[in-house]
Amino acid sequence: MEQDTKRYRITGSIFLIAIAVIVFPMIFDGDGLPPVQMAPMPELKLPENPSPPPVVEENPYVEKVEALAASVDEEGFSTENGTLIGEAVLSEPDSKTGNWAIQLGSFSSEARALSLRDELRAQGYEAFVSSIKSNGRVMIRVAVGPYLDGAEAEKIRRKLAKSLAPDARVMALST
Repeated sequence: MEQDTKRYRITGSIFLIAIAVIVFPMIFDGDGLPPVQMAPMPELKLPENPSPPPVVEENPYVEKVEALAASVDEEGFSTENGTLIGEAVLSEPDSKTGNWAIQLGSFSSEARALSLRDELRAQGYEAFVSSIKSNGRVMIRVAVGPYLDGAEAEKIRRKLAKSLAPDARVMALST
């Protein structure tokens, strides 16, 4: 039996070698796949005189930001009118005044100003605060408004002067 096993192994080996000798050349002879033709790459030509880089237009907001920065002190108050940037500006009314407010008081204590503002709101008024810097001191103004009519603002001022703030005065309001 051992002899039969050797014979089978030798016969199987010869068979596999014969198959390899016949089949491998058929597979790897190159006739099985058609050759791929690729188009030649176009020649890249660089310009002899490269064009200058595009001109970048200056941002229009840079000038506005620089102008704003020049008109504000280190604490954020306007150097022109002393009001904290972003808050309502109260000033003396003139012929061009279109919006009005009634200033009821100016306080060095923020707590007192907010207390008066809250009291006015509880009574149904549109009250707000506005910070101003004058002579190095920060004051918080309490005002009611806006009003589109100066006569209406004066009427409300008289009413508030009787009940809350005798020194209330009508002011021009802008932002």
